[in-house]
Amino acid sequence: MIGSGALPAPNRRCPWSHRTRRGADLALAIPLFLVETAWLVLDRMFGLGLEVWAAQGGKAQVDTATT
Repeated sequence: MIGSGALPAPNRRCPWSHRTRRGADLALAIPLFLVETAWLVLDRMFGLGLEVWAAQGGKAQVDTATT
């Protein structure tokens, strides 16, 4: 009969299908996490500073920017 036998799966080599070592993953993940955390901290600091600067000393605008 035609098609009655099980055909073996094709042997394809996909470079993205192999697992990486845990050390390599951590070596990339930790610096990325630290960069993202630093980015958020700096964005919060400088964003608030620019809002206060843009308020030009207006007490109500400064209070709105800080809350």
